Amino acid sequence: MVRIDSPLLAFACLGALALGPACAKKPVPDLGPRWDDGTHYAFQATVDSKTEMGKGNVLIDFHMTGKMDLYARKLEGGGVRLGARLQDVRVEGTSSGGDTNLASLSRELEQPWFVTLRNGRLEELHIKRGSAAAAVGIERTLSAALQFASPDAKAANAAEWTGVEHDATGRYQASYRALPEPGRFSKRKLRYETLLFGVSGLRPGVRLEKPAAGEVPAITASSGDVEMADGALRSVRVDDEVAGQLAAGAPLSSKSSLALTRLALDRTAAPAELAGPSGDFLALQAADPYAPPAPRLENDAAKMAGWTFEKAVAEIEQLEANRPAIPTATPGGAPEAQSAEQSARAQKMGNAFMALSAIFRKDPATIRRAGAIIRKDGVVASALVDAISSAGTPFGQATLLELATDAKLPLRLREAAAGSLIRSDRPSPETVAGLGKRFDDPVIGVHAIYGLGTFARKLRNAGQAQLANEISQVLVQRLAGVREQADKVRVMRGIANSAWVGALPAVRPYLDNRDPYLRAGAVEALRLMDAPEIDGLIAQRMADKELVPRNAALDAAIPRPPSPVLIAAVGELASKASDSQGRMQAVRLLVRWLPAQGAAVRPTLEQIAASDKEPKVREAARRAVDQRTL
Repeated sequence: MVRIDSPLLAFACLGALALGPACAKKPVPDLGPRWDDGTHYAFQATVDSKTEMGKGNVLIDFHMTGKMDLYARKLEGGGVRLGARLQDVRVEGTSSGGDTNLASLSRELEQPWFVTLRNGRLEELHIKRGSAAAAVGIERTLSAALQFASPDAKAANAAEWTGVEHDATGRYQASYRALPEPGRFSKRKLRYETLLFGVSGLRPGVRLEKPAAGEVPAITASSGDVEMADGALRSVRVDDEVAGQLAAGAPLSSKSSLALTRLALDRTAAPAELAGPSGDFLALQAADPYAPPAPRLENDAAKMAGWTFEKAVAEIEQLEANRPAIPTATPGGAPEAQSAEQSARAQKMGNAFMALSAIFRKDPATIRRAGAIIRKDGVVASALVDAISSAGTPFGQATLLELATDAKLPLRLREAAAGSLIRSDRPSPETVAGLGKRFDDPVIGVHAIYGLGTFARKLRNAGQAQLANEISQVLVQRLAGVREQADKVRVMRGIANSAWVGALPAVRPYLDNRDPYLRAGAVEALRLMDAPEIDGLIAQRMADKELVPRNAALDAAIPRPPSPVLIAAVGELASKASDSQGRMQAVRLLVRWLPAQGAAVRPTLEQIAASDKEPKVREAARRAVDQRTL
């Protein structure tokens, strides 16, 4: 059985889904999809993978959706290279141990990559240098799903045949069968023969010798189908179940599924970044493992080298005491370039700050000493507060909470401590409980509400859904319990930070409230929620006759993927809003969406560039259209 050392490697090896290359020795009848030179293909892509250790111990539970654009370019000697890119990526799920950061994975997956197919099989990939191993695994999975291994000459007229292929796990035997409907084929994996990734104590991507019999993962179930229309790929479906074993001997199982559904087939020209791989890309053969670069050594020992607590504090104090005055900006002028002296000062401050944060992690007693210095409210107080926050320790959070809630301290210092506290990436239970008691604090009450909302979102993203939902429920109860308009708006902004869709029933009635500020707070609360009806609710408020909720709806749309509903509503506002400020705000949002949604957005911007009565609005639209035309 395969031995895998980490959840990330389990994800890379056993979360693989799709189908890959082999080298046929004879000419084959090409039953697979046609990739026409200079053609753009767009697919809706969905990937699901769940990996468990033993029974019920979930290592990865992962769901990804996105639009995959492919731009085909024929190669000399046969074959095709596809410039690939995912857009509107949404990644949801949990990962035990923190090996796979699902939030950063979404951003990684929107990088371009290139797929080379020859005789219908994956031959080579070009991926961005430095890409995360999990992202490369998914790119290989999606690329492999595009393949179709036609039968060799001996089986030219056969209704069923097999082929040797590769996917993100390794090389395997695949079985094909022609279905009664023209252009449809079933496809399933039979067995793995080799592994692509290194195992047994080595980093993923380290090439190993051929594994011994029994050391490859077992395929316990596999099914799929491929459909073509007029010779072009229309859809792909793959469902696999694979079993292996961790290095410790615990059984590991993975259930994976992939679906591709064609959205478009046209002659849209490839953007420059998808015309061909540059030097920023690493070439990988189908059977080559991928070894991400080892991270730079930047541990706390290196940061603290040559520093003590006293030295770091003295350095920061000296730099703060001699901080140069900020030059007065010239209206309309460009910002002045940083001088050599300013650059040197910033470098010194950064070195001392990183050393101090590392010292706080290494020796918690120094945090108490820093707290005493902060209470004196000298020039170094603000920097020490930030350094304690950067250290990210529970004791540091407790110290910041003490400072923030100490009524004897200056308001400015309490607010600074509260602001640093709510930026914590891993809030402790004590921090959550402490802030939960401070909603009515006149100094840090706003920080408590906004911070708990942010904590709920971070904890949910880290897999602590139960605690995150408990915090979010506290905010919902707070919304029901307060009466004043300002208090309700404040709580709804905290709910916005939480991104908890479970708060929608509590927020929704305020979308139609007579008070425009409550309507604005309600639509702002929707900005990060993920549910089918959210975009429609935001779009409705864009038609609000009051500017406050209308502008709040525009702001709520900024972090969201540009759906047709939102594009239509923003386009309507950009074209017809009575105030130029509102039209300009809508135009800026359309410009933001232009690279990914050019066909849907460009006509509106062209119309505005030609006919808006405000010169600044026309110019903003014209510049965007002209830049995308070049």
